[in-house]
This record gives sequence, C-alpha cells and structure tokens, in this order.
Amino acid sequence: MEKPVQINFDNIDHSTAIQASIESECNKLEQFCQSIIGCEVTLGAQRQRQHHGNFYEIRIRLTLPEAEIVSSRRHQDKLAREASYAAVQDSFRALRRQLEEHTRKRRQRVKFHEPALQLGRVANTRENSDYGVIETPEQRQIYFHRNSLVNAEFDLLEPGDEVRFVEKQGLRGPQASTVYLGVKHHVP
Repeated sequence: MEKPVQINFDNIDHSTAIQASIESECNKLEQFCQSIIGCEVTLGAQRQRQHHGNFYEIRIRLTLPEAEIVSSRRHQDKLAREASYAAVQDSFRALRRQLEEHTRKRRQRVKFHEPALQLGRVANTRENSDYGVIETPEQRQIYFHRNSLVNAEFDLLEPGDEVRFVEKQGLRGPQASTVYLGVKHHVP
C-alpha cells in the first residue's frame, strides 16, 4: 500500500490485539491485489437501550487507482472482545468478495488480441453440403463449415479462392473458425 493503514476506534477503547488483527487482514488483501493505495478502517460500538449487549460496526474504505470499495458490517453480541473480532473478520470477508468482483470486472475490460489470420486457398467445397477444405501453403488440410465464412456466400466459393482464416483445434483435427474471402480483407 502506498499509504499506511488508518485505523480509528469510535466509542470503543483502543486495542492493540484488534489493531493487529485489522493489519493482518489488510496484508492479506494486499497480497491478493497489489494496486491498493490505502485502507481506512473504523471500528465503533453503540450501546443498545432495549437489548442486552453491544452493537459493533466496522467500516472499511479501500482506495484503488480507479475505484473505491466500501464495506460496512454490524454485529451484536454480549461479549465485547469476541464481537469486535467477529465484526473485523466478517467485514474483511465482505470486502474481499467485493475486491474479487471488482478485479474480475477489470480483467474483462482488458482487450485480448485476436489470433493471427493465416493464409490459404479453398481446396474444395462439397456439393450439397455445408463444409469445405482450405489448403495452407504448407499443404495442410483445414476443415471449415459454411457458418465460418464471414464475408462471402459459401455456395459461390471456388477452388483456388484465397482466404484468410483463424485456425482452432476441433474434435476431429484442425478447423477454421473464422474464414474471410480475399487476402486484403481487414478484420474489424
């Protein structure tokens, strides 16, 4: 973390054990996500008027370069020490789930490069069928289905037509998943 963990105790006595627990949880978060800038934790207690026991609330604000994640949890228990530890652990579990979801969403926004297109020629198409064969410059035979053809009519293909394609491994060997007629076609 760029900034040290900031821990605040509100209506509760400072506890070095709880502080150590919070710092330990923050270290676990930092191991999961190294882009954390800062973390502010506030642990508070309120006395309930009509109920026995204390009401503990822990609020965690995690600062990332592109977002801020906040978790707030409440616990009620008769034993102050156990309730505060439970509140800390519960809040950090919730925050960790939010951080994991944020990381997943961020990774989905990362652009993946399309596989390189290979060059080939239509070797043949089967009459009254939905598939054909592409021959590569290395003389390999690559199966393709009519639905793989992007910018042309399957029925108008002729042997020798130049194509560019993306090769993938199919159930019965190599196959073209995307086929473009013509060499100068630009992929969107």
